[in-house]
Parts: sequence; structure tokens; C-alpha cells
Amino acid sequence: MKEVKYCERLEDEDARSYNVLTEDSMGHYGAGEFAAAIDDILKLKKLCDEDPRLDFNLAKAYQRANNCNMARFWFEHLLDRLGGDSTALAQERPRLAQDALADLSLQCTESARIAFFTDDPELTIELTRLDKANEPVLFATPFEGRVDAGLYHLVARRKGMLDAEQTLTIAANEENHITLAPLLPTSAVGVLTVRCPVGVPSTTLVSADGHQEPMGCGESRTLADGHYQLRFEVNGYPFREELDISKNRTLDVLLTQPALPNESLRNSDWGLVSLVVGSTLVVAGGGLVGAAELMQGETLEVASTDPRSGEPLGLNTTSREDDRTSSTRLAGYAAGGIGVGLVLTGAVLVLVGDSDPASDEHLTLMPIESGWMAGIRAHF
Repeated sequence: MKEVKYCERLEDEDARSYNVLTEDSMGHYGAGEFAAAIDDILKLKKLCDEDPRLDFNLAKAYQRANNCNMARFWFEHLLDRLGGDSTALAQERPRLAQDALADLSLQCTESARIAFFTDDPELTIELTRLDKANEPVLFATPFEGRVDAGLYHLVARRKGMLDAEQTLTIAANEENHITLAPLLPTSAVGVLTVRCPVGVPSTTLVSADGHQEPMGCGESRTLADGHYQLRFEVNGYPFREELDISKNRTLDVLLTQPALPNESLRNSDWGLVSLVVGSTLVVAGGGLVGAAELMQGETLEVASTDPRSGEPLGLNTTSREDDRTSSTRLAGYAAGGIGVGLVLTGAVLVLVGDSDPASDEHLTLMPIESGWMAGIRAHF
């Protein structure tokens, strides 16, 4: 049988690198340095992927490194590549690959085929299993291989770009193909931090296109610039907050405790209202009394006269107060008295405090069907 020569198209530096990597891979494999051998063979396949013996050597290296999933993948890849062409390789290697596959299929029964596709060759993937303790696995893209089936957290990374994260389920005995969207540059995003009042454990972030995802209180998240909504509930009542995210900007949102329907004022709230209104009335009453004093008129009267000449010998000053002055003074006294009473009542209410000390609700916003309304509700 005529020997097939592979990768003859390689020239100069690529041909020399191919020969060096071939020798290095054999040396590493013979020395039991299987991780280094795998790295050498993958570099060989990038230079030239014509030789199917590289697939066999790669599968064996993964098998010796106790990576059942990837050994199984490359043995399958080799047999798929050969098909019915018995001349592509000596008969021994296909038979060895079939025997190895039979054993590996029993070792990693929950193995699943997976492929990551992207237009960015500099993208790397970190895959961490969530339903079982495991170390994160790093992949260069594009990638095809096998992993254990299960629930995973995926992080796509590239220098100068914003990390993209998602949770995915990889199913056994299925082809799991994941297409990764291009990453956003870090200069094109803003940062949103949400802080919530008592009783609000989380919110829902809604983008302009209607996409919804949960966002925890205290969480910070990088987002593409644009318009968003934060939605949350308090005791079953829905609320929302409109947000605009800008590039290279950090937005720290503090959600205040909304006022719920049928929520009454607290003692301390009434106390503060009484203090403010009472103080205003005291000041107004004092002003009215002062105005009455200015309005009061004075007249001069003859105290005595000379009996011979009839000329006045002395004058007396007499105060004169009309009805308007009296009314103004009376109104001032009344306003001041009421004000003093309200100030005292308010002070007592503030000192006594709320009847329900466990209540930590604050009056801010009340929901209505068409939006938000600021106000205070009192119930008697």
C-alpha cells in the first residue's frame, strides 16, 4: 500500500514548526506529559489538519490524561472522518478506536456533545458546573467536544470587552450547539446598582425591547446604554422605576418604600405635622398682635384751663381703639393659643412614637393605573 503524505503544502517556517511540534508531541507523550502532548497536537492541527493520525493521537492523549469526554469525542471524530475509507489509515487504528469507544461509553455515560460557535476567534469561554462541585473549564473558540451533561454557568471573555454570562443546560445524548453573540466594548456600557427598601428582596429589570431578567437588591450590573424599567412588588402591589443608562456612567438607584393603599399616618407623622402647623400659627398670632398695636390711635385732651384767660394749662394723652384693632388683636391671641396647643400636642406625639414599633413603612409614592402619584393619605 502506498503511503499517503500529508501537509506537503506547508512551506518554510510553517513546515519547520510542524516538524518540531510533531517531535515535541511524541516526546511529551512518551514522558507521560499528556497535557503538553495535547497542546502540541492541537497546534499541529491548526497548522495542517490533513493527517487523521493526529485525531487518533489526540484521543489517546486525552484517554491517558483521564479525560473520558474528550477522548470519546476525538475517537468518534476519527471514525466519522474515515467513514468507509479503509485505506486512509492502517486497519489497526480504526479497530483500536472502536474498542476504546466501547470502553469510554461505559465510563462517561452522561457525556454530552457540545459546540461553541462565534465570529470572534479571540473569545474564550469559562464553563462552571452548577449542579455539582467542579472546577471551571476554559475553552478557546470555536470549540467542539464533550462535557458531562448538567447545568452550567458560562462566561464569555475577551480583553477590552464586557463579559457575557448565561446559565445553560447541556443535555446528554444530544447535539448542544451554542452560538455566542459578539461582546460589547467596555466603553459602550454603563453600570447600574439597585438598593431596595425593607420587604423588597429583588426586582425585575426590563429593557426597551421587553426582555426581562431578575436583578437582586445590592447587585451591580453592566448594561448597554438605553432605557430600562425596574419593576418590583410590595405586599402584592406593583411599582416601577424608569431608568436611562448612559455610556461610561454609573447609576446608583435607591428605591424608596412606597406608600401602600389604605396606609394611615403614623403618630410621629402626625406629631411632625402638628409641630409645623402649630409653630406657624404661633408666629402668625404674634404678628397679628403686633399689627394691632400699630393700628391703635392716640388723642390729646385738655387737662385744665386758666379761669381768667380760658387758655389750657395742661394736656392728657388718651388711647383710642376701634373695632378693627380689637378684632386683629383677638385673632392674634386666638391663633397663638391654638398654635401653642398644636406644638404641645405634636411634641407629645413625637415623644410617644408609633403605636406599632415594628412598622417601618415610609410615605413616598402611591401607585395609580397611569403612573405615579406623590401624596399623603390620612384615615379617620
